[in-house]
Amino acid sequence: NKDLFSDMGIDSIMIKRLSLRCDLKSNKRLIEVRGFADNRWFSLKYLFPETGGYFDAIVSNPPYAQIGYRKDMLLISKKLISLQNASLTPSVNTFIPFMESMWLFVKEDGRSAMIVPMSVAYNSSSSHRSIRRAFTTVGGHWYFRFFDRTPDAIFGDDIKQRTSIVLHERKDLTGFVLQTSSIHRWTSRSRHRLFSSLPEFLQLPECNIVSGIPKLSQIWERDIYTSLIAGKGNISSVVNSSSDHDPESDSFVYIGSTAYNYLVLYRKLPEEHNPTANISFRMVSSQAADWLYAILVSRLTYWLWRVDGDGFHVPLSFITSLPFIWDSSNEICQKIASLGRDIWIKAQKIPVDSINSGRRTRSYNTLDIPEISTIDRLILQSFLLNIDLSLQLHNFVTDTVIAGRNAERKQRHDAS
Repeated sequence: NKDLFSDMGIDSIMIKRLSLRCDLKSNKRLIEVRGFADNRWFSLKYLFPETGGYFDAIVSNPPYAQIGYRKDMLLISKKLISLQNASLTPSVNTFIPFMESMWLFVKEDGRSAMIVPMSVAYNSSSSHRSIRRAFTTVGGHWYFRFFDRTPDAIFGDDIKQRTSIVLHERKDLTGFVLQTSSIHRWTSRSRHRLFSSLPEFLQLPECNIVSGIPKLSQIWERDIYTSLIAGKGNISSVVNSSSDHDPESDSFVYIGSTAYNYLVLYRKLPEEHNPTANISFRMVSSQAADWLYAILVSRLTYWLWRVDGDGFHVPLSFITSLPFIWDSSNEICQKIASLGRDIWIKAQKIPVDSINSGRRTRSYNTLDIPEISTIDRLILQSFLLNIDLSLQLHNFVTDTVIAGRNAERKQRHDAS
């Protein structure tokens, strides 16, 4: 009520502005919005005449929901470059077209920031690929910070959402500069230190991000990642995904469909407990299966999983695109296979049993098996990388698992 707002000393026009909802009926520079008061159509230039429709900065937390059915779907897909290469359906996430405001409504030297689902970096849907393509088309400087949902989450325990804080500077629009970070984990007890303990930004070389944005924060990570993606071939040429399960066969490897501190792996499914939901792969021989198990149990593969994915799901596409090739005549492959056999024997002595909804499952904690470092060194050697980077991989996994809790333990010890 206008009189009520006036009596309270509140600017009713400002209230009207702040309560408007973007209706995503866009032309090149204006997104029209519907005013609740009189059902007329206005533009941002009308609502904020002092800005001319362009702002020094925009900070936004858009809705994370499906866009739903709209009569103007075709118009939206033509007007918004973030969706021009997408199959626009009611299931498209609303945050994607909202991201277009990061460059449409800021001045030439303006900045924008938006917190969105972390899927902006890895989801393979056409709409997600389209928004990543739009980033490079728009140009400027882009910064991506990534935040896990456990042990703590950006929005707290009530909303467990993996997120990305995306920053954009409209300087140097003739080029595209990308800086990223690794996925950050922290605990609720260290929440007050969250933004003072973030990983460094790392500028990436010119690359195609349509298929995904890697989550990297250290130079050594960039060096490894660059070498891996330049490799020829991948695991898909030597493995066969299979729905079969032959308990007598020794040529299978089973991979859990989700993971956290380590990938869930089996050479044989446990008989006395249920395995976690898994994908099975049949190899050409038991030696090749030992090799695949070793590749998957390596810290390098765990690191790459966090770089390319969401830090929880283990999709089939991630496994089949791993840049490794089995060659039975290759000495390094033979050594890796032998180590894989040894690690599986040791892993079975470190079971982790869980009960979820009355269902008991078993996995095997391989975090501290020393042979894994040897596998990392052999893989690095095969890519002509410094084998001492295996220490960085070890530290990466340790830091990811601890998630800052070692600092808390030391702080409590010092206080006592």
